[in-house]
Amino acid sequence: MKTAVSPGWATVRALCSGLLVATLAAGCGSETLTVSAASSLSDVFREVAREFEETGSARVSLNFAASGVLESQIRAGAPVAVLATASAREPECLHQDGLVDTPVEFARNRLVVATRRGIPKLKSLEELGDRRFRRIAIGSPGTVPSGRYARQALIAAGLWDGIESRLVPCENVRQVLAYLERGDIDAGLIYATDLRWSDAALPA
Repeated sequence: MKTAVSPGWATVRALCSGLLVATLAAGCGSETLTVSAASSLSDVFREVAREFEETGSARVSLNFAASGVLESQIRAGAPVAVLATASAREPECLHQDGLVDTPVEFARNRLVVATRRGIPKLKSLEELGDRRFRRIAIGSPGTVPSGRYARQALIAAGLWDGIESRLVPCENVRQVLAYLERGDIDAGLIYATDLRWSDAALPA
């Protein structure tokens, strides 16, 4: 069985490191631990994997993608020792089908609205309805948890119908961040742990 982890967001290195140690101690039976993780966890898992390999315990093979894509890979038979997703939905569905062990939530995160450089911080989510925000990026709601959360937040704020034509769906939260960094979009909904300019963030 595979170890499934369903964080509501993790940047805590000790927790990720503990996952690898626990998986190895549980008898992975391989010199390589394959970790499939949501794209927003890429930085912390790369750092932890590098330090873990330096101990000589095992090699770590990393695979990053949107949580929905990771679920599809598992269903297709992908060999994975640790699965770390961006929401509880994917590992819970896999667990119900007997494909992973009982999911464990080990951290949380929050969604924020970030603007490109040069645009002042928003005072309210409703400001996204302003026409000056011509391109707004979110993760694709069908496969990316952050996109699903973004859609829920925009619907709750009564904004979805008015700005849907201006939304730019992305493969994962890191693509949203990349568009922001390049100035290709005016705003994007990402996780707080992905944000690099805290003065441009508004909690969603």
